[in-house]
Amino acid sequence: GGFGVNGNSSNLTISNTTANTNTNDGFSVKGSATNIIFDHCVADGNAPGGTGTAGDGFSFHDTSTGTIRYSIARNNRKSAVANVNGSSTSVYYNLFSHTTDGAWGLVGFRMDDGLTTTHSVYNNTIYTASTGSGVGLELVGASTGSLTINARNNIISGFGVGISKSNTMTLTETNNLLHNNTTPWQ
Repeated sequence: GGFGVNGNSSNLTISNTTANTNTNDGFSVKGSATNIIFDHCVADGNAPGGTGTAGDGFSFHDTSTGTIRYSIARNNRKSAVANVNGSSTSVYYNLFSHTTDGAWGLVGFRMDDGLTTTHSVYNNTIYTASTGSGVGLELVGASTGSLTINARNNIISGFGVGISKSNTMTLTETNNLLHNNTTPWQ
């Protein structure tokens, strides 16, 4: 894998770092790590030819919290960003792209049963050159708990579905531009 933060680390900033063609995720945060910040980082082409859950550019797991800002994720096997379990993140001023189809939504949020999390996603460009396929912003909820996404001022372009949201999610969105997506909302 690439760069990983595990356990109960806190108040850590990773700056000007590139994770390229690793066998797993480019940058991964797990456990109860808090306030982990990725600043001006690049996740490029991670897990080429990988299988299973490998291949996110940036991933937050368990109850970790953090920020991805001023960063780039491109052509990773799965997502540019994956937030799973009970993680909470702020994702802003980034460029996320695929020139090929990723295995999951390019920016994805998935929540386990019984958890409550909040994420902020703003001022990002999320696009694919593979017009008409994949999902730009994917919100997948569990049967219990709550997940709130605050999304504003994002450009989401070129996907089969611009934003996909399950019914257990709360999406507050303002001033997002959904451009050239086959289906803007699902």
